[in-house]
Amino acid sequence: MSEIALLLTTYNSEKHLRPQLDSLFSQSWQDFKIYVHDDGSNDDTLQILAEYQQKYPQLILLKDPQAGRLAKGSFIWLLENTEADYYMFCDHDDVWLDDKIEKTYSKMLDCEQAGPGQAVVINTDLKVVDEQLNEINPSFWAFNKIKPSLLKSFDYLTVCNAFTGCTMMINRAAKELALPVSEKALMHDKWIALKVAAEGGILDYLEEATVLYRQHGENQIGARKIGLSHYLKQLCSLTETWKENRATLEMSRAILKYSWAKYLYYKLLYALKRSRVQSFPLF
Repeated sequence: MSEIALLLTTYNSEKHLRPQLDSLFSQSWQDFKIYVHDDGSNDDTLQILAEYQQKYPQLILLKDPQAGRLAKGSFIWLLENTEADYYMFCDHDDVWLDDKIEKTYSKMLDCEQAGPGQAVVINTDLKVVDEQLNEINPSFWAFNKIKPSLLKSFDYLTVCNAFTGCTMMINRAAKELALPVSEKALMHDKWIALKVAAEGGILDYLEEATVLYRQHGENQIGARKIGLSHYLKQLCSLTETWKENRATLEMSRAILKYSWAKYLYYKLLYALKRSRVQSFPLF
């Protein structure tokens, strides 16, 4: 049986950690190990983890002498310091639906059968919920106007990321492609997807939600509703918009040569497609 590693990062997670851990240990597929990186919690996070370790020996807290890695650094450190056939990234404040692992793993095996030896990344939709798990929107993709069918190519992935880390499963080949992670990578999830796309690997998805994506005001990234107000806000904050787009382009340039003209072309093209406007060739 192939081993699945769940990579869980925590930091002052006492408020939401128990529901997440309960959802992991209630999964229909139980052949996994959970590797935890704590980023220097000073609340009851470590005590909660110790409590669950007594009951579930497959929960493993890895010791890291360096604190303050934040989300990206913590996930990368876990990926570098664990060995498995498949990897899934787990945020401390979400709740996984009980068939998330089983369905994602099944899709992974289908893709590996279609492309033996290739790097594979699978992701899914999410349900956007508030802090009490009340539904805000049944589809994160609809909420953010994400078109997953487009976001399998390097060009479209450069301008918009559909591969949300907490929904992803990657195989060992994808891990080997992704490491080492450039300092220009904004987050681990998009970096992995870009690397696999650049090398001609398989990017695929399940068009259903497998995670309750909790929004509580302290999310490092979170869900942003895409609409007229979003674009107006970008126009009103041109300096920040410029910095964000420059950093996004530089991440892609760390993998493949990419021009500003091409970036802006796909940025506009994707904005048209996500807004269901009839696109047209620009040149």
